Amino acid sequence: MPDGDEWRALAAVTGAARGVDPRAELVGAGVILLVAAALTVGGLLALNIGILVAAVVVGTAGAIWWGEARRRRSHERGGPRGR
Repeated sequence: MPDGDEWRALAAVTGAARGVDPRAELVGAGVILLVAAALTVGGLLALNIGILVAAVVVGTAGAIWWGEARRRRSHERGGPRGR
């Protein structure tokens, strides 16, 4: 934790002459950083879940289409095989 001199230097660098406590600015910056990180992680998780759902939907549709195409081709050739 910074001591008095470090807080004064931080206040000089950040322009705390506006009457804002530099500790409050530091806490605010930390909160903003945490919120940004949480939103980033949340967005990435949502994107990954969306990609997974899309892959399942496309895979299922492809499997249904493939089964229908095989069944249609089988009937065009004279009925199901093995019977």
